[in-house]
Amino acid sequence: YHIPYSSLSFVGFLTLCLAIALQPLRHLVQSLADRYFYREPYNYHHTLQQASRIITSTIELKPLLQSIISVIVNTMKAEWGCLFLRDEGNGDFQPEAFEASMEKCLPPPALSDNCATVKALRQGRNLLVREEIERFSEREEDKRVGDELGKLGCDLALPLSVKGQPVGLLLIGPKLSGDPYFQQDLDLLSIVSNQAAMAINNAQLYREVVQIKEYNENILRDMQGGVIAVDAKQHITVFNRAAESITGLRGDDVVGKKVDVLGPDLAKPLVLALNLDRLYFHCERTLSNTKNDALPIMFSTSLLRDAQGRDSGAIMVFSDLSQIKKLEQERNRAERLASVGRLAADLAHEIKTPLVAIKTFAELLPEKFTDAEFQKNFLKVATKEIDRIDSLVSQLCNLARHPPLQCESLDLHSLLEEVLTLLSGQIDGQGIQLVKDYAEYLPSLQGDRDQLKQLFLNLIENGLENMPQGGRLTISTLFENERLENGKYLEVKISDTGSGISSKNLRRIFDPFFTTKEKGTGLGLSICHRIVSDHKGFIEVENNKDGPGVTATVRLPLLPDLLEEDLDAIDSDSQQST
Repeated sequence: YHIPYSSLSFVGFLTLCLAIALQPLRHLVQSLADRYFYREPYNYHHTLQQASRIITSTIELKPLLQSIISVIVNTMKAEWGCLFLRDEGNGDFQPEAFEASMEKCLPPPALSDNCATVKALRQGRNLLVREEIERFSEREEDKRVGDELGKLGCDLALPLSVKGQPVGLLLIGPKLSGDPYFQQDLDLLSIVSNQAAMAINNAQLYREVVQIKEYNENILRDMQGGVIAVDAKQHITVFNRAAESITGLRGDDVVGKKVDVLGPDLAKPLVLALNLDRLYFHCERTLSNTKNDALPIMFSTSLLRDAQGRDSGAIMVFSDLSQIKKLEQERNRAERLASVGRLAADLAHEIKTPLVAIKTFAELLPEKFTDAEFQKNFLKVATKEIDRIDSLVSQLCNLARHPPLQCESLDLHSLLEEVLTLLSGQIDGQGIQLVKDYAEYLPSLQGDRDQLKQLFLNLIENGLENMPQGGRLTISTLFENERLENGKYLEVKISDTGSGISSKNLRRIFDPFFTTKEKGTGLGLSICHRIVSDHKGFIEVENNKDGPGVTATVRLPLLPDLLEEDLDAIDSDSQQST
């Protein structure tokens, strides 16, 4: 049986029309089915417990946000839901988690901090229901809120606040059933949103803690200096990569163990900090690493305190000075080589002067050998000039020689009094007014008594020689207990009211053989500079700013006492307490 082509075309056209006409009917049926099937009631208390359990089961922010919005959308059987978090940078609210029951739903855009919905929630409104706003509110602000929610396709908006501060907000689309949100729904959403806000705040704090921890670990890992931290029970808590490199120890092998595993060079300063509050700032010592190499280090220690101000541990920061010491040695070697020429020329000049006098008398000796007066003068001049050469050579040896420091605990005021006693005759003879401006308290100084006595003897003698006709000599002391570059130090100032020194000569006063005195050798201040340098201190000489004269300032660091003695004291105290 053959069907005409025109009949086939008509049937196809009719089928197409029916399909187009039935498409809205299909959507209507689907919508009615959704409303019917999605009206299944939920158990309020069971749902609340389940939501609470899910929300509190994770501390990671991203999974938490997705869990919150999934619980809400699935419980409410909403078309979609979106959770926004406040951007601390610009104050806007960014969509962070989105859940949709229908594929056609897309996440809403970010919400400005100035939009009507956000403003309404920030003003303390706990819930925005679009249906109620559109039907019952005549306020202009609410109309703008209704318009915004309508454009977003949103039925509900809830704030997520902690202690009155917004951390985010929640937008929920219509129910799949088409039903409105009933009071039971709103009560459940309010409770869940409050719990969600607390959970989000905790997750954000946790993330900040993790970020800070990672940031600190990155800093410690990349620091060039070694860092060691111990807790109040002397267990090692931090041992960074640089500490591993300097000491040769592995962090995994020492972290969590007692500080004693580090050896006495590193353990003792930390123990002293914890037990005696003894802190060190930019102190140098030699460290024996795992290869038994003598390694020069510079270290500082500090106490760690908790929120209540109680000691919770100690920290040490140290650095390897090997390269610096090598550079210093090379620089000193170059400086010594450069000074040899100047020293040789100056020494030749100083020795040549008395030799010329002796030579002159020696040339006249054949002619005046029998002259008694000549013999007397020759003996006098030769003896004097030979003594001068001998004194010059002795001082030169003292300058060149670097004897090891014989350090002991010294009372600086007592040492100054000893020097003043030696010079009391010269002070009284010149009619010098002596002024002592001593600090009320000076801690003991670790230093070489003989060398420091020679230092202050030279400086005070210089001051007296600058005032042959009398004047005022002021000696002052000061204890600087500040965390400066060189830590704690004692300061001594010796001031006179003489004629002063020209700025041109001030630059050379520490050079060997440089002097402005007729009878001086020019080695006194050079020796003073060497003594102060050996004690890791500093010396400077400058003209007085408020009058005539010169002030010599000596700063001597408080070298740490022997750590073994301090530890013996700790052990003794612990034994007595037990």
